[in-house]
Amino acid sequence: MKEFDRPTPLKGGPDGLRNWACQFFREDLNNLHEEQRIQIFKEMEDSLKDELWDGSQWVADYRRIRVTAAR
Repeated sequence: MKEFDRPTPLKGGPDGLRNWACQFFREDLNNLHEEQRIQIFKEMEDSLKDELWDGSQWVADYRRIRVTAAR
């Protein structure tokens, strides 16, 4: 098994991380008040900015796993 870094730019520039979160957590986020969603996004962006913001876009730090089967 091999693992590879797979940095993936998130569409939307400054809103890319929010867009990504909305895509995967839409139902959960819709259960919150707007003020709560804004606070969650702010805290998420603040905590990840040093690692995932490249100055113009958010870049997700996905990992790809390659497995080879042998008989």
